[in-house]
Amino acid sequence: MSEELVEKLNALFTVPPEVRSFKGLEQHLREKGREFLQCVFELLLRWLDEALYEEHPPGWTVQDCKGKQMDTVVGQVELHRRRYRDEMGEPRYLLDEALGLSKRQRLSPGLIEEIVTQAVEKPFREVERQRRAQGLPSVSHVSVHRWTRRMGERRGQEEAAQREAVFGRGELPPPGPASRVVFAEGDGLVVHAQREAEDHLEIKLAVLHRGWEPRYAGSREWRLKDRRVHAGVVEAGETFWEEVMATQGHRVGLWEAEQLVVNGDGAAWIDGALEVWGKAGHRQLDPFHVRRDLQRAYPEEEARRLWAALRRGEVEAVLDTMEADLRRADLPEATRRVREGLWRFLSSRKEQLRDYRRVLSLPAGEVWRGVGAAEASVDKHLAVRMKKQGMSWTRRGADAMARLRALRANGELGEWLARQVERPWSLKPATLAKVAARARRSGLGEWLLKRVPALQGPHAGRPWVKQLRRLIDPYPTLA
Repeated sequence: MSEELVEKLNALFTVPPEVRSFKGLEQHLREKGREFLQCVFELLLRWLDEALYEEHPPGWTVQDCKGKQMDTVVGQVELHRRRYRDEMGEPRYLLDEALGLSKRQRLSPGLIEEIVTQAVEKPFREVERQRRAQGLPSVSHVSVHRWTRRMGERRGQEEAAQREAVFGRGELPPPGPASRVVFAEGDGLVVHAQREAEDHLEIKLAVLHRGWEPRYAGSREWRLKDRRVHAGVVEAGETFWEEVMATQGHRVGLWEAEQLVVNGDGAAWIDGALEVWGKAGHRQLDPFHVRRDLQRAYPEEEARRLWAALRRGEVEAVLDTMEADLRRADLPEATRRVREGLWRFLSSRKEQLRDYRRVLSLPAGEVWRGVGAAEASVDKHLAVRMKKQGMSWTRRGADAMARLRALRANGELGEWLARQVERPWSLKPATLAKVAARARRSGLGEWLLKRVPALQGPHAGRPWVKQLRRLIDPYPTLA
């Protein structure tokens, strides 16, 4: 095996005649470097298994040696490990257990983390295609889909458990920042359904924040303060807002807040936030949706005047003007139906047409801007990944992807995935020291030095040579 390792390293420096460009050299080094690392990986695993054999528990007997292929971040490697029978006669793989791997696990934790992160950004087939095109270790789009949904479902289970802890068992979340006013902006995204009773599914999304702050010192641009995103396919609005409060509320001081501003379109599920959270505040109709509806129902100039009047707080005057317009004899019937429907809708939500800045008593000395973050958040965090042409989703798949996209929006996806896939191993320092000692006794380093004279030549002190030395003799770091 050591001779094979030397051959793999020599192949790195043997440039084929057909390589005639820097790009070709890069591709050669990537391919041969991966083969070298795969060889190192397999040798290290084999030696670890042999070191564990010397330490196996009394009463365990070796049944045979089994190999299995595993896809890793450096490519496919084969694990050659002993299969034992424990005191109860159960089959055990000591190497798998020591490394924190399940017996049937075929993808390494690092590779799972990579492909799920990529699948949150791109379609599953595109992840497979791009990885192959870039020469990266790849797996089928079916595996990409399976692992992505598995991680998303795990996130959904976590959030459901947090909701149950707070609203079922009465546990209090950790304290949050001091906030007098908290904003909760809601919106939904409808996607095509597959293998479901209904044709479409709605993904609910909420954006929580504590107002606005300059993007940086002295900036005239503003950003949401402590913005948090939550999303999922949740039928009941009450359940959704309980999830939001249990999982994100403490991040923005929702529990301690004195007033709550709830912004969104006319969806009934958005209306329930104030009641579910038991907070005083103001429910406001989303300005983007109101303005868009006016522009669809009225000519441009007339819609502009109505909108300007609403901005000035003249709600009653606007509704009166809309009602009077319906009595015009020359109004086409189709236009009348559209305008009457809009007038009835806005009249039933007259108080929600008022800007929160005209309704609430807000703390002085802070910047209070117009609301409307949910619409952009739906486009940026959901639609860009989930509403492309030809896409359709099962309920479980849409919910899983929405929750992963929310993690991404909050800047937590990488950290969260790492916690899910990484299990601490149970290898002892003494076991690793045995492997390092075996590497030294094998003379592997000496063979490599002889076969790569540059490591001892006039350039031995250069950085690239030092990096190559680390590849050749990595074992002291394991001891």
